[in-house]
Amino acid sequence: TAKVYSLTSIFSESIGKLSSSLSLRYQAEDYGYEELEVSSVSNIVVDGIDQTENIPTDAIRTSSLTEIFRAQNYFANLRLDYDSKYILEGLIRRDESSLFGANNRARTFYRISGAYRITEDLTIPGVQEMKLRASLGTSGQRPPFNAQYERVPLIDGSYVLGTGTKGNPDLKPSTIREFETGFNVDFLKRFAFEFTYAQSNADDQILLVPLSATTGYANQWQNAGSIQSKTFEWSLTSDMVNNQKFKWNLGIVGST
Repeated sequence: TAKVYSLTSIFSESIGKLSSSLSLRYQAEDYGYEELEVSSVSNIVVDGIDQTENIPTDAIRTSSLTEIFRAQNYFANLRLDYDSKYILEGLIRRDESSLFGANNRARTFYRISGAYRITEDLTIPGVQEMKLRASLGTSGQRPPFNAQYERVPLIDGSYVLGTGTKGNPDLKPSTIREFETGFNVDFLKRFAFEFTYAQSNADDQILLVPLSATTGYANQWQNAGSIQSKTFEWSLTSDMVNNQKFKWNLGIVGST
């Protein structure tokens, strides 16, 4: 089962050439998952009757799984627009989740972005629109359900405990910090070019790390990895033909 509740409030105001918009949002998440599996290690007694009563008692194998987790999210987003020329936007998000370790139940993320429409100030021959833009922000990835808990398996279905996974009450969500910048140009009343450069750093990645045998555990979920990536993206589109009877749009995109 999945239940998601959200409440959003939006406030807007304009003073001269400055327009502003503030949105506040609260979201609650409630998830539950249950699974029961019955299988047999041998054939059923009578073919065609797929019921547990038709399985030899000593051949029945059962397993079950229950996962319940909850989260609360708080958002605040502010957008400022001055004369349709300077655009600034900021977001703050607080994520509280039972998937985080007991000592790190909450995490705060942010994003700030801005854009400047140069052609509102300058006249460039053949250019209808030129916009510079940049943004900086963070986001997170929640750990899997069982990552924070002690897990000790039974050996071959017996009551003998095996070597399991050590719990981690300090487990945090992984955090991705990304910077992005680029520009858009519409020119010759037919072409549109877009270029974007982005650099992201993923820290505190959640990995299953092997432990020394002296700990009594085989492994533990930890915030133990980091990855950096750089991306270049560009696109060029053109309205080759655009009239009442026929429209033809051509686009080329690339990335590395």
